[in-house]
Amino acid sequence: MNRVFGLLMIMLIYSCQVDEEVITTNVSLENCGLSGLFSPEGFLVNLLGGLEVADYNSRSFHFIDDFNGYQIAFDKQKGKTVLLNTSNGGVRWESTDLPAAGDIGVSLPSNLNMKSIIFKDDKIASLFTTTTVLFKTIDGGKTWNYKGTKKGLQHYNYSGDRLYASNSDDELYVSENDGETWFLLSDHPNFKFWRTDFSFQIIGDRIFALGENDKLVVIDLDGTFIEEISPDIGTINGIHSIDDNLFLVTSYDKMVITRDGGASFTDYYDGVAEMISFTSEDNAIIIMQTDVSSGDGFYTCDEIAYTTDGGASWVQSGTCSMNLAHSLIDAQTMSEDRSVCLIRNCIFEIKRI
Repeated sequence: MNRVFGLLMIMLIYSCQVDEEVITTNVSLENCGLSGLFSPEGFLVNLLGGLEVADYNSRSFHFIDDFNGYQIAFDKQKGKTVLLNTSNGGVRWESTDLPAAGDIGVSLPSNLNMKSIIFKDDKIASLFTTTTVLFKTIDGGKTWNYKGTKKGLQHYNYSGDRLYASNSDDELYVSENDGETWFLLSDHPNFKFWRTDFSFQIIGDRIFALGENDKLVVIDLDGTFIEEISPDIGTINGIHSIDDNLFLVTSYDKMVITRDGGASFTDYYDGVAEMISFTSEDNAIIIMQTDVSSGDGFYTCDEIAYTTDGGASWVQSGTCSMNLAHSLIDAQTMSEDRSVCLIRNCIFEIKRI
C-alpha cells in the first residue's frame, strides 16, 4: 500500500510566513468509531492521536519518521481540504490554508481539493489535487511552489528521479522533473485503470499495471511491453513488494505470493483482509474479517492478526473490533517491528513487544 503528506504554503517566486492553526486532538476510541481495538499476543496497539469527527474527515497520511508526519483532511467547517503536519507523532497538528489564487499569480479553482502528496525523499515531495494542480516542496514542506496543472492524473509512484502516473484513459505518463512536465509512457491496449487509488506498482525495473480480465500488464520503466501475468485472485486491489522477485498481490478476499517475479503464485491468506505490513516472506500483519452480521445493521467482526511463517498460520487478537477493516484508510510500515495506521480520523501504532 504506497503512500504521503506535508505542511502547505504555496509560493511562486518568494517565501511567506505560515499562519498556523493548532489543532488539539484529545480523542478516544469512540471518536475513532471503535468500541475497542485489541492486539494479538506479542504486539501492542496504541492510539497516538487524531482529529475530531465532528470537524474533520481524514483522507490520507504519511510519516517521514516517528515524529514528523502529514495528512490531508476535509475541514467540515471551512468546506474544503486542508494539509496538516505533526512534529510529535500525531498528538498535535498544525494547519495552513491555501493562499488565494492572486497570491501566486495564476488562476486556480476557488476550492482546491487536495488528494495526495508523494514523497521522493524526506525533502522533496509533490502535492496533487483532484484536478491535478501541482505544488512542489524541496525543504520537507516548509515552503511550496506552484508548478502547473496536468488534468486527469490519478495514481502516482516514484522510481528514482522519475515520477510515474496513470489516468482514467488507461494511459501511463512519466515526469523527469517531479511532475512539472509529463510525457506519455505507454497506452497499452490491455491497461484497465478503473481504480482511482491503485492502478500500478513499480517493482525494481518493472511496472506492474492493472489489465483486463484481472491480469497484470508488465512493462519496463521506458514503457516497453514485457508480458502479462495472471495471479488468479479476481479483482486486484494492491501489490506489496519486498524485492524484484518477492511480492504479494491482493484482492478483496485473497492474498497470493510470488517468489519468482510473477512466474507463479501460491496462497498467502484466503479470506477477506486488509494489509497492514509486509516486511519479509514470513512476516506480515493484516486485519482479517472473522464474522459478518446483518442483524441490526450490517457490520463486520475484524481482528488484527500476524504470521511469522509465510501465511501457514496466523495469530489473532482473539477479540473482534466492529468494522475495523472498513474504517482503515491507510497503513505505513515504519520498521520491521512497528507500523502506523490511519483508522477513520485516528492514528494508531502497532508494534512488537
